[in-house]
Amino acid sequence: MSKSWLYKEPEIRKRIESIRGQQQKSLNGALKLQKQKILKSEEVLIKNLKGRVKVLEEENLLLKKQIQKLYGELYSKKG
Repeated sequence: MSKSWLYKEPEIRKRIESIRGQQQKSLNGALKLQKQKILKSEEVLIKNLKGRVKVLEEENLLLKKQIQKLYGELYSKKG
């Protein structure tokens, strides 16, 4: 049996196309699910990174205030 013979037969061709369609739908569904999982994990990562940035910004602000205070104390001791 050759491919050309299979595709010339209407019933066999219909069956082949039907199976291909099912496989494509299954593949598309799997790809959509995988994409959703990737997007969800990216969202979680972004949320965690934003939280980390906020903590670091607060720590940075605190350190800047401490530096200003220490500069003030140093200046008052010199003067």
